[in-house]
Amino acid sequence: MAFPLLAAQVPFLLDMETTASTNSLVSELAPLPSYSTVITTKQTAGRGRLGREWLSEPNDSVALSIVVPFQQNNLELTPLLMGVAVLRAVRAIGVTQAELKWPNDILVGKRKIAGILCEVVPCGQIIAGVGLNLRFRDKPPTGQATSLAEHITFEPEIPDRWASACLTELRVLIDAGSHRATSEVRQNLATINRRIEVVEFDGQSWLGRAEDIDAGGRLIVSRKGGEKVVLSSGDVRHLYQ
Repeated sequence: MAFPLLAAQVPFLLDMETTASTNSLVSELAPLPSYSTVITTKQTAGRGRLGREWLSEPNDSVALSIVVPFQQNNLELTPLLMGVAVLRAVRAIGVTQAELKWPNDILVGKRKIAGILCEVVPCGQIIAGVGLNLRFRDKPPTGQATSLAEHITFEPEIPDRWASACLTELRVLIDAGSHRATSEVRQNLATINRRIEVVEFDGQSWLGRAEDIDAGGRLIVSRKGGEKVVLSSGDVRHLYQ
């Protein structure tokens, strides 16, 4: 699959027919110029947050990893900035009902269409990795997954249009500065003002209401009784009743 629109925007593009993980490949090649990108439609060992796998059949999804021009102290905000960029790009190709869930998922309704994994590589650069479901030739990898083809007419040039839009939107957010970028995240984050379930790393869960994010992208949650909790990691589930 060709990506001419994306190639015109980045200082370095590696379009792989197949690779184990685009994040891992960028890590091996780093340091690279800001916005250098690796992309593939056949990722054999994709990763999500908390060590989860990103599973898909060949050509059912597109995975890309971008070198983000941030320092390590911006790592918590990076998934949200990338999330806004991915959200806007998905909406631009017609999936207008897509939403951003804290800290790194793009949902359509209750199902996930894209996920983001940001990592710091040994040289200190930040990599923003994205996986987007294009279509499912067989059945979805999980019951919570959806794809572009379920919501729009899929055409061969769509992955390139989406990837190019992601780069454009990410540049705009980063060039705007951290204060403006945080404001853009706040305006696009569907988790805010919603009842949520927070699942801790040990499996325990509790209910609350997402109130806001702070300057570092951490989620401020109000628990029953008025206690405020600031989350920097963990799983959050939107509640719909």
